[in-house]
Amino acid sequence: MKMKRCLTLMLALVLALSLGAAAFAADAPYADVPEGAWYADAVYALREKGLMIGVGEDRFDPDGVFTRAQLATVLYRMAGSPAVSGEDTFADTEPGQWYSDAVLWANQNEIVDGCGDGRFGTADAATQEQLALMLWRSAGAYVLGAEYDDPDGSEHAASDWAVDAVRWARVDGLLTDAVPSAPTEPVSRALAADMVYRYLQLLERFSDVDAVSSATKQSGALETIRSRGVLRVGTAGDYQPMSYLDPATQRYVGFDAELAEDLAAALGVEIEYVKTSWPTLMDDTLAGAFDLAICGITITEARQEQALMSVGYLENGKTVLCRAEDADKYTTLEAIDRPEVRVMENPGGLNEKFARANLPHATLIIHDVNQEIPGLVAAGEADVMITEIMEAGFYVGQDSRLAAPLIHAPFTRGQLGVLMPKGSEDLLDFVNAFLETEQADGRIDELADKYIYRTSAAEALSPAA
Repeated sequence: MKMKRCLTLMLALVLALSLGAAAFAADAPYADVPEGAWYADAVYALREKGLMIGVGEDRFDPDGVFTRAQLATVLYRMAGSPAVSGEDTFADTEPGQWYSDAVLWANQNEIVDGCGDGRFGTADAATQEQLALMLWRSAGAYVLGAEYDDPDGSEHAASDWAVDAVRWARVDGLLTDAVPSAPTEPVSRALAADMVYRYLQLLERFSDVDAVSSATKQSGALETIRSRGVLRVGTAGDYQPMSYLDPATQRYVGFDAELAEDLAAALGVEIEYVKTSWPTLMDDTLAGAFDLAICGITITEARQEQALMSVGYLENGKTVLCRAEDADKYTTLEAIDRPEVRVMENPGGLNEKFARANLPHATLIIHDVNQEIPGLVAAGEADVMITEIMEAGFYVGQDSRLAAPLIHAPFTRGQLGVLMPKGSEDLLDFVNAFLETEQADGRIDELADKYIYRTSAAEALSPAA
């Protein structure tokens, strides 16, 4: 089914843009591009360069939809169509398609991200802000100073992750008054051609890409946060005792919630929480939905390959949460890995991944609300929850029906860290220095005493265990 769908999309997209070899002479006019049209110079210049041509029958289709796959292909050709290796991980792409190398190249070079749901969105219409973002990243992702804030009001309509890109595109003349500013609306083929052409003109005016921005290069993510006056913190909000959205107060509470507030104070800014989920955590991070995420995130090689992670600030590991009456029963993976044992996990996180990898014979139940699972285990709706020692200890302290028999000897050992997108190296340096200070000043121990060791599992969770 997926292959059939991709073939259908491929045919539709090829007919829509014909990004392959030129179909007619470079000097033949398009019947639907009026002489003197605001986009005419761009259309013919890109055709001459082999970057973007017509749809056949002497037509360019200036009002037609410009897809994300087409956008990636144009950027790839601008870069000279370099050789690529490896495979992307998007659910809606296939190797060997006309867009495959372009998507892989753009993703590997951190120019194009997915849609936040595991897809690339090959057939989705590209928006003005998405095109601005990809060109901005190609230019070096410069952050403009406060003197350039919202020069024409267009940034008010842009998504949070696209504000800097839209600002840059307006200041450097890629977005003009030729069409209404509508950052979240689909970009037409005419506007796409005009923006790409103007970007190429910028490149021609400067000797190297580092000089493309007309603004003074500033210090990156840190300057953006301080200029904005707000630190945007991603959190799933479902992980007690780390970061939990209290339904009664609608406030985030827990170890990581207070740590994030300390970090915002150290930066001299306010804090704004951005809701994410474990299945979409990495996609949201790469899409710039927030500045960083801190919600009980384990440092892994896979996460470090895709994004940036801070130094570890708290030891953690996978362990068992079960009913107290079964504490002697579930003390090994072999004892749990049986068809009659019901293992319940929330979707998309490392707990589910661990369960699938190590308990293939157990009956795996996926439950969307993480904080409900301990209660369901206690009530007999499931037998085991694989979770972190922090969370297991917390719930044992809250509910005498529960036990964590392997909390002294978890299946794995690791560290929690702060997650942020690549390109935020200055923010990473600040966060690492901040965490070292919090450790040295005893603040980490203070938060651990407040949120973790105060439970009845304190002895089991103590550093000496």
